[in-house]
Amino acid sequence: MRGKVIALTAAERVARARYLASPTAPTIYYRLDYPNGGANPEAADPAARWSHPGSTFVNITADCIAGAAWCAGFDRYQPTRFKHIYEGSINCDSIRLDVAGPGRCFERLAAPAPGCMVVYGSLDYDGDHRWDRIGHIGTVVEVPAEWDARERACWQALGVVDIAGRKGRANARTTGGAWFGADRQGKAKDAWFVRAIMRP
Repeated sequence: MRGKVIALTAAERVARARYLASPTAPTIYYRLDYPNGGANPEAADPAARWSHPGSTFVNITADCIAGAAWCAGFDRYQPTRFKHIYEGSINCDSIRLDVAGPGRCFERLAAPAPGCMVVYGSLDYDGDHRWDRIGHIGTVVEVPAEWDARERACWQALGVVDIAGRKGRANARTTGGAWFGADRQGKAKDAWFVRAIMRP
Protein backbone atom coordinates (compact mmCIF):
# COMPACT_ATOMS: atom_id res chain seq x y z
CA MET A 1 0.00 0.00 0.00
CA ARG A 2 1.33 3.43 -0.98
CA GLY A 3 1.29 6.58 1.13
CA LYS A 4 3.15 5.34 4.19
CA VAL A 5 4.77 7.77 6.62
CA ILE A 6 7.01 6.76 9.51
CA ALA A 7 7.98 8.94 12.47
CA LEU A 8 11.66 9.89 12.51
CA THR A 9 13.49 12.32 14.76
CA ALA A 10 15.85 14.89 13.26
CA ALA A 11 18.78 12.73 14.42
CA GLU A 12 17.31 9.70 12.69
CA ARG A 13 16.83 11.64 9.45
CA VAL A 14 20.44 12.76 9.60
CA ALA A 15 21.57 9.19 10.28
CA ARG A 16 19.67 7.94 7.24
CA ALA A 17 21.22 10.63 5.07
CA ARG A 18 24.72 9.92 6.34
CA TYR A 19 24.21 6.22 5.63
CA LEU A 20 22.99 7.03 2.11
CA ALA A 21 26.27 8.84 1.41
CA SER A 22 28.45 6.21 3.10
CA PRO A 23 30.51 3.48 1.38
CA THR A 24 28.28 0.84 2.97
CA ALA A 25 25.20 2.07 1.11
CA PRO A 26 24.57 0.60 -2.34
CA THR A 27 25.67 2.53 -5.41
CA ILE A 28 22.52 4.16 -6.73
CA TYR A 29 22.29 5.46 -10.28
CA TYR A 30 20.32 8.59 -11.08
CA ARG A 31 17.04 8.10 -12.93
CA LEU A 32 14.44 10.83 -13.27
CA ASP A 33 11.79 8.62 -14.90
CA TYR A 34 9.96 5.76 -13.21
CA PRO A 35 11.16 3.48 -11.67
CA ASN A 36 13.00 6.06 -9.61
CA GLY A 37 12.58 4.94 -6.01
CA GLY A 38 11.22 6.59 -2.90
CA ALA A 39 8.16 4.38 -2.59
CA ASN A 40 8.83 2.69 0.75
CA PRO A 41 10.20 4.63 3.74
CA GLU A 42 10.71 1.33 5.59
CA ALA A 43 13.03 -0.06 2.90
CA ALA A 44 16.77 -0.40 3.50
CA ASP A 45 17.43 2.47 1.05
CA PRO A 46 15.44 4.66 -1.35
CA ALA A 47 16.36 2.95 -4.62
CA ALA A 48 14.09 1.07 -7.00
CA ARG A 49 15.37 -2.31 -8.19
CA TRP A 50 14.23 -3.48 -11.60
CA SER A 51 15.28 -5.31 -14.74
CA HIS A 52 14.58 -4.81 -18.41
CA PRO A 53 12.41 -7.53 -19.99
CA GLY A 54 14.52 -10.59 -20.73
CA SER A 55 17.44 -9.37 -18.63
CA THR A 56 18.67 -10.66 -15.29
CA PHE A 57 20.68 -7.51 -14.57
CA VAL A 58 19.17 -5.56 -11.69
CA ASN A 59 19.21 -1.78 -12.02
CA ILE A 60 19.40 0.25 -8.79
CA THR A 61 17.98 3.70 -9.47
CA ALA A 62 16.51 6.76 -7.78
CA ASP A 63 16.10 10.50 -8.20
CA CYS A 64 16.59 13.34 -5.75
CA ILE A 65 13.11 13.30 -4.21
CA ALA A 66 13.41 9.55 -3.62
CA GLY A 67 16.48 10.13 -1.46
CA ALA A 68 14.99 13.05 0.45
CA ALA A 69 11.67 11.26 1.00
CA TRP A 70 13.39 8.14 2.34
CA CYS A 71 15.61 10.18 4.66
CA ALA A 72 12.53 12.03 5.96
CA GLY A 73 10.42 8.87 6.32
CA PHE A 74 7.65 9.29 3.76
CA ASP A 75 6.50 7.68 0.53
CA ARG A 76 6.82 10.13 -2.37
CA TYR A 77 3.24 9.28 -3.37
CA GLN A 78 0.64 10.35 -0.83
CA PRO A 79 -2.79 9.76 -2.41
CA THR A 80 -4.67 10.90 0.70
CA ARG A 81 -2.47 13.40 2.57
CA PHE A 82 -1.26 15.17 -0.56
CA LYS A 83 -4.20 14.74 -2.93
CA HIS A 84 -4.63 18.55 -3.07
CA ILE A 85 -1.52 18.89 -5.29
CA TYR A 86 -0.48 16.79 -8.30
CA GLU A 87 -2.94 14.07 -7.23
CA GLY A 88 -0.62 13.05 -4.41
CA SER A 89 2.76 13.07 -6.17
CA ILE A 90 5.46 14.75 -4.11
CA ASN A 91 8.37 16.37 -5.90
CA CYS A 92 10.45 19.53 -5.58
CA ASP A 93 7.74 21.72 -7.08
CA SER A 94 4.75 20.25 -5.28
CA ILE A 95 6.56 20.58 -1.94
CA ARG A 96 7.01 24.29 -2.61
CA LEU A 97 3.39 24.65 -3.71
CA ASP A 98 2.23 23.06 -0.47
CA VAL A 99 4.52 25.25 1.64
CA ALA A 100 3.34 28.41 -0.14
CA GLY A 101 -0.31 27.36 0.02
CA PRO A 102 -2.13 25.16 2.48
CA GLY A 103 0.96 23.84 4.30
CA ARG A 104 -0.68 20.50 4.99
CA CYS A 105 2.39 18.33 4.61
CA PHE A 106 5.45 20.61 4.69
CA GLU A 107 6.62 23.75 6.45
CA ARG A 108 9.33 26.25 5.59
CA LEU A 109 12.14 26.99 8.01
CA ALA A 110 13.85 30.36 8.39
CA ALA A 111 17.29 28.71 8.48
CA PRO A 112 18.76 25.25 7.91
CA ALA A 113 18.47 22.63 10.64
CA PRO A 114 19.93 19.12 10.74
CA GLY A 115 17.53 16.67 9.12
CA CYS A 116 15.57 19.27 7.15
CA MET A 117 15.52 19.43 3.35
CA VAL A 118 16.84 22.13 1.02
CA VAL A 119 14.95 22.56 -2.25
CA TYR A 120 14.70 24.80 -5.28
CA GLY A 121 12.02 24.51 -7.94
CA SER A 122 11.79 23.87 -11.67
CA LEU A 123 11.53 26.68 -14.23
CA ASP A 124 10.18 27.00 -17.75
CA TYR A 125 12.40 29.73 -19.22
CA ASP A 126 10.71 30.11 -22.61
CA GLY A 127 7.06 29.46 -21.76
CA ASP A 128 6.73 26.30 -23.88
CA HIS A 129 5.27 24.35 -20.92
CA ARG A 130 8.37 22.17 -20.58
CA TRP A 131 10.80 22.45 -17.70
CA ASP A 132 14.14 23.92 -18.73
CA ARG A 133 15.46 23.73 -15.16
CA ILE A 134 14.56 20.74 -13.04
CA GLY A 135 14.23 21.33 -9.30
CA HIS A 136 16.56 19.65 -6.85
CA ILE A 137 16.35 18.57 -3.21
CA GLY A 138 18.71 17.18 -0.59
CA THR A 139 18.85 16.47 3.13
CA VAL A 140 20.84 18.73 5.45
CA VAL A 141 23.27 16.84 7.68
CA GLU A 142 25.51 19.64 8.97
CA VAL A 143 24.88 23.33 9.59
CA PRO A 144 27.60 25.97 10.07
CA ALA A 145 27.78 27.78 13.41
CA GLU A 146 26.73 31.04 11.77
CA TRP A 147 24.20 31.32 8.98
CA ASP A 148 23.66 34.12 6.48
CA ALA A 149 21.72 33.08 3.37
CA ARG A 150 23.37 35.91 1.40
CA GLU A 151 26.85 34.46 1.90
CA ARG A 152 28.16 31.79 -0.48
CA ALA A 153 30.60 30.62 2.21
CA CYS A 154 27.70 29.65 4.47
CA TRP A 155 26.14 27.53 1.74
CA GLN A 156 29.51 25.92 1.01
CA ALA A 157 29.83 25.03 4.71
CA LEU A 158 26.37 23.43 4.71
CA GLY A 159 26.56 19.62 4.61
CA VAL A 160 23.96 18.05 2.32
CA VAL A 161 23.31 14.51 1.12
CA ASP A 162 21.50 14.05 -2.18
CA ILE A 163 20.95 11.82 -5.17
CA ALA A 164 21.96 13.75 -8.27
CA GLY A 165 22.81 13.24 -11.93
CA ARG A 166 26.46 12.48 -11.33
CA LYS A 167 28.53 10.15 -13.45
CA GLY A 168 28.48 6.80 -11.69
CA ARG A 169 27.36 6.82 -8.06
CA ALA A 170 24.53 9.32 -7.64
CA ASN A 171 24.15 9.15 -3.84
CA ALA A 172 26.78 11.34 -2.18
CA ARG A 173 27.51 14.00 0.36
CA THR A 174 27.94 17.48 -1.03
CA THR A 175 27.62 21.09 0.12
CA GLY A 176 24.78 23.54 -0.13
CA GLY A 177 26.64 25.29 -2.94
CA ALA A 178 24.38 23.78 -5.60
CA TRP A 179 21.39 25.53 -4.01
CA PHE A 180 23.00 28.97 -3.75
CA GLY A 181 22.60 31.93 -6.07
CA ALA A 182 21.43 31.76 -9.68
CA ASP A 183 21.29 29.05 -12.31
CA ARG A 184 23.03 29.05 -15.70
CA GLN A 185 20.38 31.33 -17.13
CA GLY A 186 20.86 33.85 -14.33
CA LYS A 187 17.56 32.96 -12.67
CA ALA A 188 17.62 32.90 -8.87
CA LYS A 189 17.36 29.40 -7.41
CA ASP A 190 15.56 30.78 -4.35
CA ALA A 191 16.26 27.62 -2.35
CA TRP A 192 14.05 26.97 0.67
CA PHE A 193 14.66 24.94 3.80
CA VAL A 194 11.64 22.76 4.46
CA ARG A 195 10.52 20.00 6.80
CA ALA A 196 7.86 17.32 6.41
CA ILE A 197 5.09 17.65 9.01
CA MET A 198 3.15 14.53 8.01
CA ARG A 199 2.36 12.05 10.76
CA PRO A 200 1.92 8.26 10.52
